[in-house]
Amino acid sequence: MEILISRILKYLNGCLNDDYMYRIGSFVVKHYHQICHYDFQKFIDEVKCSQEDAMSFFKHLGLHSYEEFHQQMNLDKQLRLDQIEARMLQTDVEKFLSHLQIKVEKEKFLNNIDEICNLIFEKKE
Repeated sequence: MEILISRILKYLNGCLNDDYMYRIGSFVVKHYHQICHYDFQKFIDEVKCSQEDAMSFFKHLGLHSYEEFHQQMNLDKQLRLDQIEARMLQTDVEKFLSHLQIKVEKEKFLNNIDEICNLIFEKKE
């Protein structure tokens, strides 16, 4: 089953008009990680659209309510996180590092990666 964000991205990629559907889809993509914290009122306030436009967008995706959209976004996000975690559990760090041509000590390299990850996390991007 295709995840919801993929369907939205496909729609945006083929979109020819800068209309409310495009603006709502763009907002969802840009705020993908925050959507789980939005109720319907906050969603339409942030997107700056009407309730009717939002409902039309959800129906275009085959959904019948904001609650269904919200639930599907949360399920899809959790599915992606589970997929990433499963992939990482099967990753042998030593084997991965052996393919890289690192010019510094392995420990220093890994510390740099940890620092970069922390900076990304702090920026929430």
